[in-house]
Amino acid sequence: AATGTAGLAYGVGPGSDIGHFSLQLHYQNMEGKPVFDKSGVRLSFESRPPKTRLRFDVLMSTRVNIPPAVFIDECVACRVTRGGTVFGFRNHAHRLARDIWTDEFDAHGAAKPSIGRLSAQEPQIIRLLPKPRSLAEGESLELHCLYNASGVDRPTRIGLDERSKEMCNQYYLS
Repeated sequence: AATGTAGLAYGVGPGSDIGHFSLQLHYQNMEGKPVFDKSGVRLSFESRPPKTRLRFDVLMSTRVNIPPAVFIDECVACRVTRGGTVFGFRNHAHRLARDIWTDEFDAHGAAKPSIGRLSAQEPQIIRLLPKPRSLAEGESLELHCLYNASGVDRPTRIGLDERSKEMCNQYYLS
């Protein structure tokens, strides 16, 4: 286990909020050539419940509408309504996205270190934070997604199709 992660796990099955489990791999294959993947996944299962049950919390923009020929910051603000601890994150966007991160502000508006600033073109995997971060009720979060649509001649809206649509999501492992 990574530092600070012993006893953290998802509870799956009877008595948990997660009834089943699935694993998906997606490749952004723009070349049309086969992708030969030599990576791996290691899963472990235990019959007893985890000491700390993890969940995924999602920050996202539902209003993505990127004008053509611009470099733009899609920013979504929200308030923390339930405090907790963030152990890791995963950023998700499509082709036009450049960077994704979240700015955090305490209840008085003072800036705290940002969470998860990373190029959206890096592998979209769960990354553990160097140390767990506490989020307190009443704090504010601002999710940022930078998009470069300088070579695009039409608006790009939110959607699942990575060839023509965009997303702005940051998932917290908490």
